[in-house]
Amino acid sequence: TAGAWEEVPIEIEVLGTKLPPLQKPVGFYLEYPAHLSWRGATRLDRERQAKCDLDMFAKLGLNGTAPPISVPLRDGLEIFTAETRAAKAAGVAPGWLLYDPLRGLRNAYGDERAARIGAAAVADLKRLGLPLPVFTAADEPGNPEQFTKGLQPWMAALRAASPAYKLAGRLNNPGDAALVGLFDVAIVNSGFGLDFATIDRVANTGKSVWIYNTFEPRLTAGLWLTYSRAERYVQWHARLPTADPYDPLDGREVDVQVLYPSQTVCPAIPDIHRDLLRLADGGVDQRWLLWLQARNEPEARQLAQKLRGRLGTSWSSAMRLTDKDIAAMRAEIVTLAQKLEK
Repeated sequence: TAGAWEEVPIEIEVLGTKLPPLQKPVGFYLEYPAHLSWRGATRLDRERQAKCDLDMFAKLGLNGTAPPISVPLRDGLEIFTAETRAAKAAGVAPGWLLYDPLRGLRNAYGDERAARIGAAAVADLKRLGLPLPVFTAADEPGNPEQFTKGLQPWMAALRAASPAYKLAGRLNNPGDAALVGLFDVAIVNSGFGLDFATIDRVANTGKSVWIYNTFEPRLTAGLWLTYSRAERYVQWHARLPTADPYDPLDGREVDVQVLYPSQTVCPAIPDIHRDLLRLADGGVDQRWLLWLQARNEPEARQLAQKLRGRLGTSWSSAMRLTDKDIAAMRAEIVTLAQKLEK
């Protein structure tokens, strides 16, 4: 019944196998909790909750988070650097994505001034020895409402303001391939194309390729990242960034979140969506696949070839693999590990 507790006894066997760390970071785009951001009085609460969120992600191995870092408006550089320190302390893999800062600056000040303020923020991070982020400079520019004609002067202003910028474009349309040369990182989804051949074409230009919003978190974080040339995976959203977070019908983002708002800050048992655990499972899949690839035994090489063949190179075909299928594939690797440990 609703609200009832049920206890299920389980037995756990802990293998002596030591898995390698994640080679390609995975995580969610994390905003500050909207329900703690409406009033200044709750600022400390929202920062405390963000720390708890990042700590939970770290425990689950989700080191590819796009952390909550504010737009450096006016005296915002001090806050910007403090939030960068917090992300670093939480174990987020360096080179993380910042979605809001440049976009917010551009909306407030226009191309030239926004580029200069952003460049000052980058210089501040370098001076303090803090990790340099990847800034979103274009958000799905192929969409009709994005006014792609304004993209070239914006990118030119950014490049002129600082050679240290690492700039990304979120690309969701095959036509966006013509814009890849503008960016350091192409962040692509299935609308752009996720087949290995498509990713290869972008990677062959010398650009980094990341993946976003596949809505297949386990498949993407594990098998697809391992075998493709994509370097990172960020899924939208950990927390709903718009509208009333308690009402899934309010706002254009609908119910796309994995951490739900709570009455208390940092609850002992957070309310989560299953996709959070699916993405974490994908990270573990990636680590088992890396372990398998490092083995030289004939049976290990044979199993690696078998699993690689099952995946294929087409995203549409790979999506036919269910989480149950992927779990069975990992079980085959675990069974082999048990055998080799004896």
